[in-house]
Amino acid sequence: MGGRRSDRQIVAALIAASLLTATALVLGSVVRITWPGAFLAVAMVCFGCLLVIRLDRRRARAAQTDLVDLLGARVIAAEAAHERQEEILHELKATVGGVAMASRLLSERRGEMGQDTVTRLEDMRQAELGRLQRLLGHPTESPAGPVDLHETISPLVVSLTSRGHAVEWRGTALRALALQDDVAEVVHIMLENAARHAPGSDIRIRVEDRDEQVAVVVSDTGDGVPLEARGRIFERGYRAEQSPGHGIGLHAGRRIALQLGGDLRLETSRERRGASFALTLPAERMDALCHAHSA
Repeated sequence: MGGRRSDRQIVAALIAASLLTATALVLGSVVRITWPGAFLAVAMVCFGCLLVIRLDRRRARAAQTDLVDLLGARVIAAEAAHERQEEILHELKATVGGVAMASRLLSERRGEMGQDTVTRLEDMRQAELGRLQRLLGHPTESPAGPVDLHETISPLVVSLTSRGHAVEWRGTALRALALQDDVAEVVHIMLENAARHAPGSDIRIRVEDRDEQVAVVVSDTGDGVPLEARGRIFERGYRAEQSPGHGIGLHAGRRIALQLGGDLRLETSRERRGASFALTLPAERMDALCHAHSA
């Protein structure tokens, strides 16, 4: 469209130049303007016309570049929104399974369970339903704050054990500076990854103090991560051969961890079989907290 318009402008400029030349010749014969002067005047007019056309072309190219940039930004935003929706759906499927199993146990076997087990299942169901409601709601910008890791992880453990998985979890008194729902989502991804890729194995959760960070480590006793997959395991959509997953969970977990100022990594050890993933987060220092309260 812009090229056709420019061609028309060039043709119009040439016609105008021809008319001006003819006018210059007539004027030259009437008012006795010299030939060099007439042609100089015509040349200056033609140069002005070409300059205007060139500037118009630059403005058109600049407008096209701005449009391309705008469309590119919108495509990137749409892709990011689509990826987040896939991650939410992935989290919903896994979480709803635990809530449904807890509800079934409470409905069908409440009389066979001790009061402590009933309380844990009810607390887990309530906590997970609240998290699902917030997950489906409109996201809000919240500052990172102290996260009780014991309170955050325990419902996820109950959810997994209610579905028949063996989980070793002794609790912790350590706290992280993060967002509780985000921490729960990443740990849930780690637990579901262990349950899915190492079915029947023992799952262990431990929380470690690592200087300025706190690490939540989830380990299993399965076959471990194949050597050829270790460099790509956090890529979105990557699946090792025979993997039952979709290549979404670990990618989403690492993205969230990085946003929290931490990381999610695969840890390897020659002494231990299976896979071990560590979520690192900024640690809340009790000595700094006490100093702030005493100030």
